[in-house]
Amino acid sequence: MTHEPVSQADATLLCAEDPSAQLQIGALCFFEGAPLRDDQGRLRIDDLRTHVAARLAGSPRFRQRIAPVPFDVARPAWVDDEHFDVVRHIHAARLPGAGEDHDLRRFVNDILDTRLDPAHPLWDMWFIDGLADGRVAGLLRVHHVMADGLTLLDAALLVLDMEPQADPEEPATWTARAAPCPAELLVRSLADRARHQLGFALSTPRMLLDPRWMLGAARTLVGLRDVRSSTAPALPITARIGPHRDVSWASLPMADLLAVKRARGTTLNDVMLAIAAGAVQKHLDDTELDRRPRVLVPVGNVGADEQGSAGNRFR
Repeated sequence: MTHEPVSQADATLLCAEDPSAQLQIGALCFFEGAPLRDDQGRLRIDDLRTHVAARLAGSPRFRQRIAPVPFDVARPAWVDDEHFDVVRHIHAARLPGAGEDHDLRRFVNDILDTRLDPAHPLWDMWFIDGLADGRVAGLLRVHHVMADGLTLLDAALLVLDMEPQADPEEPATWTARAAPCPAELLVRSLADRARHQLGFALSTPRMLLDPRWMLGAARTLVGLRDVRSSTAPALPITARIGPHRDVSWASLPMADLLAVKRARGTTLNDVMLAIAAGAVQKHLDDTELDRRPRVLVPVGNVGADEQGSAGNRFR
């Protein structure tokens, strides 16, 4: 198959995005600097690009772009980027100034303020030299339609080795599958819609005679009515969203996070959500609210969408 429609949740994310609400996320890593530099002290950017390219076979989405369907009659589709070039996605930079934490924060802010190019795969990676302590920072940035936070971590681990490797890997030969032209995407999407509508028409009489389906439909309508009649409560943290981002970071021992995960029988993602929710709650403790705020959170849904591949769902 030369194309794969994005999931319904991911299509919603794409529709919600605008220049003032960019849906890209990033992961910042730190590396020992010496192995990443040549004899002249320069970053070995060509070797780094070769290394990353050799690992992309483990995550095919990183060589795919999103193709819109003409007239938006269907969800956009994932197609191979026939002009994929790892040089476009792997960059080297050097921090100005003394390379202190505030210099790195400002640099990361500027990168996250910049929109990813929708004509190509929605990710890039920056290797940042010039830190005061001699380390090299790596910033991996992807669009949320490709990954949630943990999927982004998996992608970062994909390009990392737990032990030093003597011989660098060479990228395997990869040939992009020809992407369907816009007219072909339109025809296929209309055909898929016709099949779905026919299947729904044939199954509707049977559903209407099923009391379980009727009860579920009634509950759904009540839920929709409640959503439409509700408004978000005013919060001290509520403000107009702009295009600029302000990044900060803190350190937590991974062993402690995993201990909480095991003790509560939950996921690491849920532990992180609980930490974030607790921080918001602490910030709002002295605030009188008309009702409890509700949050819509897109989280990774690996292997569980209708196409059997990674995507997002809302919680």
